[in-house]
Amino acid sequence: MTEIILRKTSLWILVFVIITLVACSSNTKEMVTDNKNLNPSNNVNNETNKSKSEEKNENQNNEMSEPFLTGTHFEDPNAFIVYDFKMSHDSSDNSVSFRVTYKFGDKPRKYILEGKHPYYFYISVPESLAKYYTLPETIPVKGEELISDDDNLKYQVDIKASLKKGLPKDVINSITNKPQGYSITVFENPDYPAKRIVGVYEFVSTIPPNI
Repeated sequence: MTEIILRKTSLWILVFVIITLVACSSNTKEMVTDNKNLNPSNNVNNETNKSKSEEKNENQNNEMSEPFLTGTHFEDPNAFIVYDFKMSHDSSDNSVSFRVTYKFGDKPRKYILEGKHPYYFYISVPESLAKYYTLPETIPVKGEELISDDDNLKYQVDIKASLKKGLPKDVINSITNKPQGYSITVFENPDYPAKRIVGVYEFVSTIPPNI
């Protein structure tokens, strides 16, 4: 009889322990849920960070998927920098020669390198001097092939603009001594200019020495 009582007592104790453990587990889950509800900002922050990251990746993918250079690659003011703009007269073909020293920023440089995109330049002459040139814009010239992702590398391009025949020497000298007012344009697709600097000589004078 005593043995039966002990067995029943042990059984009740076991049932009590099981019920207690289940109740504790349920309370723990409710506390976790309550904590989440009390701190909804955590969820919002996580979603916001995720959205920003996804948006950034999407923008980068869109930029890289562009079929050619466009203005989206030059939104940064330092995406294309001209460091030097020199003019001289070439008597062998009666033209003005422009030598431009330049550098690309991260976005266009990586796009050009990764996609092996060619790029071109042309120069537009000022309206006040257009009467001395055969054309208001130069023939496009292909830019140098980028050889590295080094953001310190600078490149050069020589562009020519033909002068009209019979111009006096003093007029030619006045042209080459007045570099103000010329514009330079960068493009890959001629129908979609990607970047244009109006007043390129003036632009050079604004470049800080540490860029």
